[in-house]
Amino acid sequence: MTTKNTIFILTYCEGDFFTTQAWANVDHSDYNFVVLDNGNQQNVKDFCEQNNWEYYASEYNIGSSGGYNWIIRAASMLKLKR
Repeated sequence: MTTKNTIFILTYCEGDFFTTQAWANVDHSDYNFVVLDNGNQQNVKDFCEQNNWEYYASEYNIGSSGGYNWIIRAASMLKLKR
């Protein structure tokens, strides 16, 4: 059994690009995606649910620094390798 690599994605107000262009023709079956949506966008949430990705929305825009800090804390709690 192979372990999937985890990829964290921080997004803000990029829902249309994120759900249509960013992942076209990409085989993402070997990866576990965790998305932090700084813009709390419904289309990003729907896309994540359709693709079985983990989705988290911040209550308000925590900025890129806050988003990256969230990612580092989440990765640490999940005991992921760097």
